[in-house]
Amino acid sequence: MVTFRPYRDGDAAGVAALLEDSAPPLYRAARVGDRLAALAIVIDEPGGGLMVISETVRRAEPNGVAVVAAVVADALRRLAAAGVRHVELDEHVTDPHLHPVTRTFPPGLPTDPLHVARLT
Repeated sequence: MVTFRPYRDGDAAGVAALLEDSAPPLYRAARVGDRLAALAIVIDEPGGGLMVISETVRRAEPNGVAVVAAVVADALRRLAAAGVRHVELDEHVTDPHLHPVTRTFPPGLPTDPLHVARLT
């Protein structure tokens, strides 16, 4: 079971606690200097299959697109090396980091990005 703990924006200790609690099959982390900048976590989907969830630790992460691209690429390479040939990415078109990364994928790759409505 995955447990999410609330943590302050940029609180690497909270993110580390999340990883310890969830014990995903695979996670990759990107560091900028000595601080955690982005994560890619691979989880089992309830209906089968794998999903990659990737986020920066801070929404305004400098070079956020590049660090997300790096952790996603590393996770995908490791999954491919393990024989995994199909994964889904938890993406929405308003994601400031992952959406630009997925736009660089080869043409013809099947995608179905989620459109998010923000209600206030």
